[in-house]
Amino acid sequence: CTVLLGSPFNSARSALMADVLPGDTYVGGTSLGNITYQASQILGFVAGGAVVAVLDPARTLGLDAATFVLSAGIVSIWVKGRAAPARDEDERPSLWRAMLGGATLVFRSPLLRTLLLFGWLAGFYILPEGLAAPYVHSLGGKTLDVGLLMAAMPIGTVIGAFVFGRLVPPSGRVRVMGWMAMLTCAPLVVCAAHPPLWVVLALFALSGVGAAYQLVAASAFIVSVPN
Repeated sequence: CTVLLGSPFNSARSALMADVLPGDTYVGGTSLGNITYQASQILGFVAGGAVVAVLDPARTLGLDAATFVLSAGIVSIWVKGRAAPARDEDERPSLWRAMLGGATLVFRSPLLRTLLLFGWLAGFYILPEGLAAPYVHSLGGKTLDVGLLMAAMPIGTVIGAFVFGRLVPPSGRVRVMGWMAMLTCAPLVVCAAHPPLWVVLALFALSGVGAAYQLVAASAFIVSVPN
């Protein structure tokens, strides 16, 4: 239910960002926001593992809930309200009509369809994070090691986003997205050989480096769709 309710928020945030940061500033702002998000994940996973080791899980979840309340206060107080894009018709479209219209817009465009499918690849390499706790347990690791394993992929993403943004020119970023996507998934195959925990940490970090292509895919997608 939490993830389900978070989806409209993420959609609204993406649309709002395009209004606040027009043109080329949107790509830079989105990259900065994603790096900040990944950095907070690194701190959160490591610190969360330490907190769970000291407190019980219920109290840790209570602290987590309090941060969501704080976040809601920040959004309601400091984020300025902006009108929705003007519509050609007076009536408000139904939910199903809006979904059908959006799907039609995306899947009829080869560019948007390709970028969307690149985004959907996240479902394959995010799954190991959900298996982190039992996986670390099977390797003989501790609670803190779970936090380290879950932080390894965001660490790689921060590094990948920085290197990707500095070394690859904007004109060439879309062309290397396929290679980056393969780099995201390929290292995880080595886990089938049952390597030790330190190797698994390195593999997850390397996978995170490749995941930096999502920043380019998301930015290109938002820039390419109408309001």
